[in-house]
Amino acid sequence: MKFKGSVTLPSDRDDTDDFAIENVVVKDGADTLISTVATSSGKNSWDFEYEIPKTTGWEDKLKAGYTLTAKTIKYAKKGEITLPAATVTGFYAGPPALDSDAVTISVVGKKDVTFKFKAGLDAAVAKYTEAGKYDPVFAMKVLLGAKDIKSFTAKTITALMGETKYDWGALLEPLKEYTVKITSSVAQGAGGEMSTTFKTGNEAPTLSFSDATVSSTARDVTITLAASTADGDIKVKYTLSTKGDKTETKKFTDKKTTISYTDLTPLTAYTFTVVLLTSDDVPSQTVTGSFSQGPTKPKAIETTALTITDKSVSIKVDTADGITYRIKVYEHDGTKFGDAPVQNIEVTKPAAKRRKRSTVVVDKKIENLKPNTKYKIELSSEGLVGGVKLASNPVSYEFTTYACDSQTLRDTNVTPSLPNNAALAVHYNPDENVVFTLTCPKDLIVNEKDGAGGLTMKTTQTTVCTTAGWKTYIHPCVAKPVPAPAPVKGDGLTGGEIAGIVVGVLLFILILVILVCCCCCRRGGGGGTENGTSQKYSPRDNEKQEVPAEEPVEEPAADGTELKEVVVTTESPPENEYDNVDPPPQDVVYVNMNAEDSGTDGKKLETPESGTDSNKLETSESGTDSNKLEAPELEFDNNLGEPDIGAKENGDNVSMGSQTQKVELGDEEEAVEAAVPGATAEEKV
Repeated sequence: MKFKGSVTLPSDRDDTDDFAIENVVVKDGADTLISTVATSSGKNSWDFEYEIPKTTGWEDKLKAGYTLTAKTIKYAKKGEITLPAATVTGFYAGPPALDSDAVTISVVGKKDVTFKFKAGLDAAVAKYTEAGKYDPVFAMKVLLGAKDIKSFTAKTITALMGETKYDWGALLEPLKEYTVKITSSVAQGAGGEMSTTFKTGNEAPTLSFSDATVSSTARDVTITLAASTADGDIKVKYTLSTKGDKTETKKFTDKKTTISYTDLTPLTAYTFTVVLLTSDDVPSQTVTGSFSQGPTKPKAIETTALTITDKSVSIKVDTADGITYRIKVYEHDGTKFGDAPVQNIEVTKPAAKRRKRSTVVVDKKIENLKPNTKYKIELSSEGLVGGVKLASNPVSYEFTTYACDSQTLRDTNVTPSLPNNAALAVHYNPDENVVFTLTCPKDLIVNEKDGAGGLTMKTTQTTVCTTAGWKTYIHPCVAKPVPAPAPVKGDGLTGGEIAGIVVGVLLFILILVILVCCCCCRRGGGGGTENGTSQKYSPRDNEKQEVPAEEPVEEPAADGTELKEVVVTTESPPENEYDNVDPPPQDVVYVNMNAEDSGTDGKKLETPESGTDSNKLETSESGTDSNKLEAPELEFDNNLGEPDIGAKENGDNVSMGSQTQKVELGDEEEAVEAAVPGATAEEKV
């Protein structure tokens, strides 16, 4: 708002005491006194300065510039004279400084600086701006004390107000006070300058959280100060999601303080935010950290929850919805437990079949363990939060498997036993003096080979309990081998076999035809009587000589077996049909069913003993009556030659229709000869 001018008098003026000049009056075009410039001897030019007062319309005067003229000169002895009009244009004052409240500066920590300009500032500057003639600009610089930290190129008011945030993290130091100066100017000269200050805060702290596996409901948050921040009481503003803001003064020792929570929700994500405040409430950079609470830690493993054998262990696990329970088994090598688990098993809550329960106990069996070996079980629970798997702190239990277990033997389908039927225990310690007998199930044998490559056919074997478990034995038992069937010749019947079958069938048919014919002849042969006897003449009709009764001579079977009696009834007429006729005769044939020798002579036809009941036929071994039909008397003419078989013409039955004969047969399927004592006739049956 000020401009400078100068008044210069001619150097060749008369400067004697009579013409000495006291002052020169300078006025503007509106005849407003600008300055009364006092003169002094020895000089020809004198400067003056004018500050435009902030009265109504000052903005217009400022941007329009001033036109000046030296109005009067006052001599010391001669008085005052008015000078001829001689105007000079182009006197411009510099733009005013921005008001002290034009901008407010805030900073976070020692990094982020924010400028907040007063509303309407740009409009106020526009009032004294004349484009192309009077254009105010503003330059800014930052100082720490008297030291320039950073300078910025001059900008128009619009550009200056357009940039409000600066990252001065590389320039600033924590907990310091800085000065910002903004100087206005125009092309005609410098303007005014305003300044303001700001203080930096603490450097940002760091956050850390306690182990997520320690608890599903508790968590410790540790705040650690930066190296530039000193220990002591520091105001802290912090927030945990869902719990609201808190501002407290915390005691920092070794640059740390801890905030603890004990009421958190399992399998839930949380966000923690913290800011350190100075005594002037200048905040540090905001620091944010996130954590998620894990699942509830499983219950401690109790001895009663385990069932240990020589090769397995069963553990009871309380399961809940949405939780995976992990069982890790570590084996002891004699010095320490291994770093990696030998088994890693997952257990989840089974689906509810009826009524849904919050927890379900699952009995999980871990198999394929080594006998007589030390193990450690670690049981932990796992759950997902935002797609990330979280695990609880594990509970552990150490145990040692038994050397031997009776059930292990039974599981291989053998029955173990001890001498003298001693009772079997469930578990056994190593003792090679105690021998166990293993018996295969019924109809099974030990799968053990003999020297010839076959099975030994043993049904038992033995074993003992060693430090490595049951001594090796053979299992499973196998079925007894079945004898191989006799080899089959070729793929079918030979030609000779087929021919034999055909011949046999033909012979059977022929014999069947002969038997049918014989039956027909007996019942109705030519000249036969009503009861089947022949009415034709036969040379035997003249035979009046009776055959003397003889005792039947029985030839024993070759191997001493008895003869079997076969009774053949040729015909049985209906009841009362032949009341006055003799009963029809029967043929009784004795057959040696066990005879092996077929080379004997023709069998002899023998009459029964005289004096036997005429209505019975006595067997070859017993003389008792048996209500059997009596054999008819046979008459033979010993003086005759061969029987006259001419009477058998035309199929007449001469003698067979009325006789009963005893014939002993052999195995040979040959013609059987019946020799009647005292006769030479032979009949083939």
